[in-house]
Amino acid sequence: MRKVVRFLGLCTLIALVFSSCKKSETNSFTASISQPTISSKTYVAENGSIGLYWHSGESNRDTIAVFNHEATPRRVNFYVKSANGSTATFHVFDGYSDFMSNISVDSSYTAFYPNVVFEDALVKLPVASELPFKEARTIWKNTYPMYASNVGSNFDFHSNAGFLYVQFSVNVDAHPGISRTFDRVVLESSDANDKLTGYMTYNCEGKNYQFVGNGNSITLNCASPVVLDENKTLSSCVFILPEGALWSGFTLTLYNGTNLVCQKTAPAFDPAQLYSNVIVAQTFTDMPMFEIN
Repeated sequence: MRKVVRFLGLCTLIALVFSSCKKSETNSFTASISQPTISSKTYVAENGSIGLYWHSGESNRDTIAVFNHEATPRRVNFYVKSANGSTATFHVFDGYSDFMSNISVDSSYTAFYPNVVFEDALVKLPVASELPFKEARTIWKNTYPMYASNVGSNFDFHSNAGFLYVQFSVNVDAHPGISRTFDRVVLESSDANDKLTGYMTYNCEGKNYQFVGNGNSITLNCASPVVLDENKTLSSCVFILPEGALWSGFTLTLYNGTNLVCQKTAPAFDPAQLYSNVIVAQTFTDMPMFEIN
């Protein structure tokens, strides 16, 4: 009888050991976005609302690329199942049951957003040279490059990109009857070595970050021409740029077709200035108002 009891006790002990070693498997992650701050170029606080949010819905949902940290990294896409502002629950797409059988909240993963380009051991996130124009302090989905490492089943996304917020207006008091129309806005750095577009590159663990630039101008194209007159005196937009960009200063140009509507220049960074043009990661750099004559 004692042998039976001892045998049962040994089985219980073995079961407890195996139970304690078992990994906590999951088929979903939650992900939040670190929200940007405002660094105003003026002495007046900016009251514009800011917020980066996940998109849900069958035709508009965001996806993230999740990499495991193995000798041969594997990438699997997760999609937003439900979203609540800057936090969302991501589920794996169907057809990855073999990957899911090995996924565990006890393991380390890295996620990237959006439009990942995977080359050998490098993950590349594009900083586009041409995007649709979007008015006010807002950006289009799939344009802001971010990365995150997990803590258990949670990701907290950060970025090595920042924002330049520009505003332009017409002065109808000084120029009665003024009307200006534009259909694209071009931002160009003052030095060809001051790169604004290209790729943010990481290894699959989100480390060894490097920006590989290939261009020094960005164009925002309007879906329809924007008219500034006595009925609408103000417009604004946001450029997504790599941190450290615009150290050389920049030129902002508004066009209507082939016609130049307005061109404004901001000087190169001067350490003596109280405020700087240089882009800071996860920060809106707000420029003073550009008046269109």
